[in-house]
Amino acid sequence: MRLPLLALLLWAAPAWAAEPAVVGPAKARPHTLVRLSVADLCERAAVVWDVHPEGRADVEQCAPGKVVLTGPPGEYSVKVLVIELTADGSPKVTTLRHKFVIGDPEPVPPPVPPVPPTPPSALRVKLQAAFAADVTPPTAAARDAARKDLAVLWKKGAELTTDPGVTTTAQLLDRMRQAGTFLVGADALPATRKAVGEFLAAELSADRPLDAATRARAAAMFREVADALSW
Repeated sequence: MRLPLLALLLWAAPAWAAEPAVVGPAKARPHTLVRLSVADLCERAAVVWDVHPEGRADVEQCAPGKVVLTGPPGEYSVKVLVIELTADGSPKVTTLRHKFVIGDPEPVPPPVPPVPPTPPSALRVKLQAAFAADVTPPTAAARDAARKDLAVLWKKGAELTTDPGVTTTAQLLDRMRQAGTFLVGADALPATRKAVGEFLAAELSADRPLDAATRARAAAMFREVADALSW
């Protein structure tokens, strides 16, 4: 339904009217009101305000073409739609934009660089090479299962170092060899088990009493072996 001619004349913006523009500060102090308005606004124009970030600021339209708002420190942008009727009765929509800052926005934290993967220990590299050379048990699945069993064995072996009934390094290593034979068999993973023995021989080869320091060192080495076998 078309409006009567008189209404068109009342609503229409004059041809010589200046283009509307947003008037407001580029920066405001925290905890103060920010006043924005549309200058050179036609009397009967409709104005739609859209403030971003959405929901961050409290906005109130106090008069046609005017708003006041407040919000926490940060950067804000305003999109304003000005809707007018031209002399021929067709709607004219003008989009206006304005940006402002309240206070000093929090600096954007630098991106956290990814944590580089921890390189494998020298012992793991040695055991992986030995494991790759092993051919018994005959299947890859069986060899992998035996490797995992040995990892569990050496992890539990760290508890054996505190056994008062085990009094020398020779007894300790012999108990571990017997447990390994029972768990995976005497012939399983010979190259891998030899590499483990070479690592332990560096500090536990001599048959000596298990004092507190030696027990602690043996436990640490057993845990290191267990970790190196856990890939």
